[in-house]
Amino acid sequence: MLKPVDYLSPTTIDELLRLIELHRDKDYKVLAGGTDLIVRMKEKIEKPDFLIDLSHVEELARIEERANMIYLGAMVTCAHIISSKLLSQSAAILVAACQRLGSPQIRSRATLGGNIANASPAGDTVPPLLALDASLELQSPSRSRTVALESFFRGPGETILDPDELIIAIQFSKPTPDEKGFFLKLGQRSAMSISKISVAGQLHLNMGRTAWIRIAYGAVASTPIRAHAVEDFLRGKSLTPAIITEAAEIAQQTVSPITDIRSTESYRRKMSSILLRRGLEGLMAAAAPPGARSS
Repeated sequence: MLKPVDYLSPTTIDELLRLIELHRDKDYKVLAGGTDLIVRMKEKIEKPDFLIDLSHVEELARIEERANMIYLGAMVTCAHIISSKLLSQSAAILVAACQRLGSPQIRSRATLGGNIANASPAGDTVPPLLALDASLELQSPSRSRTVALESFFRGPGETILDPDELIIAIQFSKPTPDEKGFFLKLGQRSAMSISKISVAGQLHLNMGRTAWIRIAYGAVASTPIRAHAVEDFLRGKSLTPAIITEAAEIAQQTVSPITDIRSTESYRRKMSSILLRRGLEGLMAAAAPPGARSS
């Protein structure tokens, strides 16, 4: 049974920040989608005196294109992302991750900002956002700042957020039409389980060679990570079977998984290689000339 709590419901970011400033010395929690917080409250892990609900702050639920940047408010839900025409065209790997996250009921409640702020090593939306080189707009009553998503995490459940600071928005450059990407995930079931491992990639090919590539993993380290060693190896190279095989071998040395109730260290390490190979092979096939693809 939930402990009775007071409830505050701001309608603008300014009002939200005023409430945080007013109650900064009290035990409060910010309520986004609630898919994790309510569970922790039921289990008495969290015992706040009151909640500040973000669901009526319309500014936080916007999906917009701004000067060739994609701007997502922190309260945008996975269901909103899946149904967005803009994101289906410009951030297909993020859409794919949201399609694999939980049940329809969870997707209708789970927010992008909440998924990031939870700082779970297995957060499904984070690897695609890392592959898209996303940054976060953070705000508190005293300051606002923009930080790279990659620098946001400190460890499981730990971030650089100050106690009175919130994620306001997520943004990244709008991918060009010739950028390609992939998202792959392994769980106990196809969608409704926490990831054993996930991987996302985004790359730009120029004359058949990798002009740049970003690879990100979930559930293979204490935080979601970029696979910089793999990226460095692939940069400037064509995606041939031999190159993909070597990149997959490098991936196994890049990750540092653990054994837990969902999977083992050895399985995650092996699958980090196999999933990357599958993703790169899919990109290689998509980049091949029509005649080569059909042969």
